[in-house]
Amino acid sequence: MADSDYVTQAFMEISATGAKGVNCAFDSVTEEFATRLKENWILLSVHGMKTDYDCYKALTFSPDIVITNKPIEIKSIIDKWRANAPVEYYGITTTQVDKNK
Repeated sequence: MADSDYVTQAFMEISATGAKGVNCAFDSVTEEFATRLKENWILLSVHGMKTDYDCYKALTFSPDIVITNKPIEIKSIIDKWRANAPVEYYGITTTQVDKNK
């Protein structure tokens, strides 16, 4: 089964249940799946990250919930992520950022 077919089938099953969110192992999530969930207002929860690389990979899907037994490490990674994110990512202009200094 092609990835796109799998995503469609999985999404149809999730939608049929009326679920408001799904919890997935981070390494089973694809960009297409995460996008489909977000387009339909279904929350994405991820778990199973063991390394910093895993955490960064999981964050690329913009999960709504991160389940971890290392919250301090995840917060540190998220803070670094935000510090390096383009200003446009937050919908804030450079002028607005300068005013907040």
